[in-house]
Amino acid sequence: MNKIQSNIQNLDKKFAQSIGPNTKLPDTQEYYKQNYLEWSNIEKFLKLNYLDLTLKINNYGNISSETFYKPTDSFAYLHPESNHPKHCSENIALSQSIRHIRNCSNFSSFIFHTRFLKFNLLRKTYNYNQISRKMSGIHFRNRKTFLSYRKRKRLTRTPLIVTYNKTMPNINSIVKRQTDDILDSDNFKAIGGYPIIGSRILKSIGAKIIRAIF
Repeated sequence: MNKIQSNIQNLDKKFAQSIGPNTKLPDTQEYYKQNYLEWSNIEKFLKLNYLDLTLKINNYGNISSETFYKPTDSFAYLHPESNHPKHCSENIALSQSIRHIRNCSNFSSFIFHTRFLKFNLLRKTYNYNQISRKMSGIHFRNRKTFLSYRKRKRLTRTPLIVTYNKTMPNINSIVKRQTDDILDSDNFKAIGGYPIIGSRILKSIGAKIIRAIF
């Protein structure tokens, strides 16, 4: 355990050194190979890659799992300046951290893969503080909570789909204000609450050109 903890601390130091404002980040695959090999050499095991998991069994017969990346994975996360609602890019760090806490049965592998996630998001010019804030609520000690299935509630609110662009006003606040002005409490309860806002994205020029007939 002391060996694992020492290795994690060394990886943290290397990661901290690699994110300086004037430091060019290394290639993703190069970073992964160097750091993963250093971490995985702590103990010997047999392994099997299945879907997005690596299943491992050590000399004592203990089975563990961690996230598996295909060799062709380019880690092409959504660019933070893309024409999508802010929550789409802001929650990538959170959703991927939840993926890793579910996949990784050991604390050391969870630390490694969340560090690797942060590295790839920084390469995409994501804000370091924003990434850290989103990931701060994911603690390995709460892993059982993330593994359990939750019963989904039936949606009773009316969906309102809008075409998104970066210049549009705050639709949620407008809808809330208009709903309060128009409906009384009885009608408000009848429709199930405020409409739930969804967004659709217009096709990019590239998507239109690739299917165009010339």
